[in-house]
Amino acid sequence: MLGITRRTVYKAISKRKAGDLGDTSHAPKVVRNKTPKEIEEKVVLLKKKTNYGPLRLKEELEAVYKINLSEHTIRNIVRRNKDIIKNKKHKPHKKGLRPFVDWYSAKPFEVVQVDLKYVVDQKALSLAQIDHIYAHKLPIYQWSAMDVNTRFKLIAYSDEKSWTNGLTWFLWVISWLRSHGVSPPDDGDHTFGDVIQYTGIGECSHRRTVT
Repeated sequence: MLGITRRTVYKAISKRKAGDLGDTSHAPKVVRNKTPKEIEEKVVLLKKKTNYGPLRLKEELEAVYKINLSEHTIRNIVRRNKDIIKNKKHKPHKKGLRPFVDWYSAKPFEVVQVDLKYVVDQKALSLAQIDHIYAHKLPIYQWSAMDVNTRFKLIAYSDEKSWTNGLTWFLWVISWLRSHGVSPPDDGDHTFGDVIQYTGIGECSHRRTVT
């Protein structure tokens, strides 16, 4: 009759009795392979703390909590909880023109560029190399300080990205420069504290040094 099944007819009659002929949800009432709530809470917490994407969250979950989830599952968890996950707000630069600095006309060790790199990067390393790093508990952050004139670079590694590690690296670089005769001017206006400006926990931006 009218090209519909008997089941559909009885379903329409039931809806009419209930007073609502609208379409109902076809979502399953019980999801057999749903991620446990405690694991989902760990994903949300790690996302709020790091703001990583699915791939890096997968690596962090395996390294920190020994939890193995696919990046697709992590992506779906993040999407379901997007209302309670607040991404870090971007801090715009201060208004006004930024001063121009000709980096490459500087004298040796007049401008030192400090950088922090996350070593476990899937774009640069294979999965076998990443597994090797985690299996042998190797450091996952690389700190560097490079002179833009001579391209001379100092490198160190750490297990964590923290303000303490950043400050330790900064002080070590300053000590090394001083031990090799690179000293600030005795004009009373500048100190080696002007070499690097910290913009966040463990994150550095480079600026012009004093020599």
